Amino acid sequence: MYEHCNKYNIPYRKTGKLVVAHEHQRAYVESLFEKARQLPWPKYSPHRADDQVLPVSLISGAQARELEPDLSPDIAAALWSPETGIVDSHSFMESLEKDISESEGGEVVFSTRVVRVDPYKSGSSGLSSGDGWVVQTVTENAEQGDALLARTLINASGLSATLIPNSLLPEASRIPMFFARGSYAAYSGPGISRISRLLYPCPETGPNKHAFQSLGTHLTLDLQGKVRFGPDLEWISPPSDASEYDSDEENVDFWRNASRTQRFQAGRNVQSSH
Repeated sequence: MYEHCNKYNIPYRKTGKLVVAHEHQRAYVESLFEKARQLPWPKYSPHRADDQVLPVSLISGAQARELEPDLSPDIAAALWSPETGIVDSHSFMESLEKDISESEGGEVVFSTRVVRVDPYKSGSSGLSSGDGWVVQTVTENAEQGDALLARTLINASGLSATLIPNSLLPEASRIPMFFARGSYAAYSGPGISRISRLLYPCPETGPNKHAFQSLGTHLTLDLQGKVRFGPDLEWISPPSDASEYDSDEENVDFWRNASRTQRFQAGRNVQSSH
């Protein structure tokens, strides 16, 4: 991705990221470290299998404070990801759209919905048996749809993301939909100039360590050096007819309650000595 940004002059900054842990969270961050080391490359990636997907290291709290001096003295360990960075997302997406539009056979199609997905089980067209997807779509109010054969299908449909796998899974295995919203809070007080990396807490594990609901309120930076805390997590009521939810985001209330700002302050105090 950094090579792509350099090629297309997309603004970015390799900040690095620390996932910080208190002593009682050490087991979690150690487990996260092992998972990161074992990540496999995607099936069609050009990288060698023995290349590490995500270069990370497990460091002590003292080593973390050498990187970020304002971290709380209660931080006992951290996962350090030096390759993590931030990017101008709008410029990045525009570059991808240009890549698709200018590629042979590439096309960006708007106002198009997926109406059916089926596994591809034939060995023709250069694809191995069962190694692809037939995707049927309908554009706007067209009477007839289109179908395409995809070797890789990326489900990036936001609040409708469950609809695709649920159309493929048996009824007993389908994924239920729950609604929540997250808010961010900007911070412009003392200490900003001393922060140069992304800071993530461990999630609240406790008795439900295998089913935590959120990664916690974390500290992020933008390309102008501004600091944001978030997102928090607030469960909200689903649309009145959630059983027939069809990705109409206007049915979901995203308005933030201003009283939640105090929670961001609490999260900041956990990570910083200020």
